[in-house]
Amino acid sequence: MHVVFLVHGMGKHPTGWSEPITTFLKERYATATGKPLKEDVAQFVEITYDDVFTGWLSRWAKAGDDLAAFPEVASVAGFLRKLNQDDPLYTHLADVVLLTLFPQISREVVTSVRTQMFNAFAGNRTAQFSVLAHSLGTSVAQRTVATLNDEALGGSYPPSLLSFANLIMVANVSRVLTLPHHNSLFETLVRPSVGSYCANYWSIHHALDVITMPWPFHPPPAGWAVDPATYRDTEVKHYENDPNVHDLLNYLKNPRIHLPLLARVAGLRMPAPDLEAAIATYEQGHQLNDLIRGQLEPSLKMASGLDQGELKDILDLMKSFLGACGVKP
Repeated sequence: MHVVFLVHGMGKHPTGWSEPITTFLKERYATATGKPLKEDVAQFVEITYDDVFTGWLSRWAKAGDDLAAFPEVASVAGFLRKLNQDDPLYTHLADVVLLTLFPQISREVVTSVRTQMFNAFAGNRTAQFSVLAHSLGTSVAQRTVATLNDEALGGSYPPSLLSFANLIMVANVSRVLTLPHHNSLFETLVRPSVGSYCANYWSIHHALDVITMPWPFHPPPAGWAVDPATYRDTEVKHYENDPNVHDLLNYLKNPRIHLPLLARVAGLRMPAPDLEAAIATYEQGHQLNDLIRGQLEPSLKMASGLDQGELKDILDLMKSFLGACGVKP
């Protein structure tokens, strides 16, 4: 059996968030093989860490309520009280800031994810394990796997005791969020090699996914993966009638992604010509130039004024967080 840990990205992710992902992958498997994907072949385990962020934001919002009685700190109180709003501006961007700039919160997230993974390991000693992580979850997964030997986080687990067959990183921002030393993550035990926690590493990004563009995940060309076959980097250039190219399901709908993924975790076998034909047929009907002409262009025009509307709110929120951390924006 192959156990696949699903690690979500930024934003609200209550229990059950992974159901559309698992449903889609099971449907694709059934279409390709003519039979259902049984749990003794592959099992998907949902990982949720958003409760760590919401817990901290709720506490800070409560502190803002308490401080509101003091006019001397009215601006601080007003900012803190906003943090509990059910607004994507706070539920998404705040997650990134909390993980990146607050070491204590980052440790809590990693500890929570480790615990959830260990609970699954405990009952599946003979299974293989992989991680399918998205967006902020790629940084969370990278940090978690890289610190499995850290006793201070709740026990040391050497690669000889547990490791992952695949780390599949969709919209990989793990290098973007490794501040300030962007290349330090290439030196961890996540590097695919003998004695590593990772046998195979697959980094995936979309040509128009701006979230992954600053400091993209590109390891040193000479010898990062001892065997070149254990590291794969894939760029996709499709659209799904939705300009949100960052969405996990948007990525997975491309057979260039979901068919090799199912091959890795569920043993799906397709002759190379059939695989290439499936990819070509899909991408011919989902060409990126149609997205640019028909759907993305209006969004790009809206984004042209950085000092207006929601983009200004995003910049202001980033400045507020950085200022609270003693960093000059």
